[in-house]
Amino acid sequence: MPAEQFIFVGFELDAALVERIAACGESDRVFMENPTYLETLAVGDHRYVGKRIEVGAPSDRLEDTIRSVISLLVRLIPGFTADPGDARLVAIEEQHPQEI
Repeated sequence: MPAEQFIFVGFELDAALVERIAACGESDRVFMENPTYLETLAVGDHRYVGKRIEVGAPSDRLEDTIRSVISLLVRLIPGFTADPGDARLVAIEEQHPQEI
């Protein structure tokens, strides 16, 4: 079974944040529905909103990605604030079924 490794960079989703994202305008929903912008990830009991970056990416790419996630969340949720230091990094190995 082939696997894809990546690092997920994002912020933990709490109930209040989920509610605020759900209330975003129809025109902004594309940012949550298209993983090019943002995606959600569940790891155990925790859920995160953020973006994927490739394993081994340079540190400036990590910083740019954190700023991008914050910028998109501010667009979706007016008044949203986050400290870049609160971003979470989650290493993931996603299994893909083999084609026959």
